[in-house]
Amino acid sequence: MKATHLVVSTFCVGESFSLPLLHASSRLSTHPLTRAVQRCIVDDEAEHASFGWTYLDWVAPHLSAQDRLALGVSAQEAIGDARSFFERLSRASDATAEHVHNLGSLTVDELLELGEHTIEKQVFTPLHAHGCVTF
Repeated sequence: MKATHLVVSTFCVGESFSLPLLHASSRLSTHPLTRAVQRCIVDDEAEHASFGWTYLDWVAPHLSAQDRLALGVSAQEAIGDARSFFERLSRASDATAEHVHNLGSLTVDELLELGEHTIEKQVFTPLHAHGCVTF
C-alpha cells in the first residue's frame, strides 16, 4: 500500500497535474530552443502520467473501500502541496507575460487558472472513477 500511495501522489497527481502545464508552457514559449526542450519533456512526462493510471487500474481489484479512501487522502495532500506552491509563487512573482513566455513558462495567473482546471479534469475526475474520493 505504501507503494500505491506513492504512485497516486507522484504519478496520478503530480505528473497528471504537471503535464498540461508543461504542454501549455511549450506552446507559449517564444524561443525555439526552449520550445524544443519543453516538447521533449512533455513527451517524457506523458509516459509518467499514464503510468499512474495504468498502475491504479492494475491494483484496483486488490483495493478495499478503506484503501481507496486512504488513497484519496494521499491525493488530497499532494494536491494541497501543489496549491501551496502556486500560492507562494503568486506572492513572489512580478514578471511580465513576455518575460515569462520567453523563458518558456506561464505567468502565475495562467498557471493558477490552468492548474485549477487541470486538477479538476486530470486528477479529481479519474480519481473519482477509481473510487479514491475524499473530496
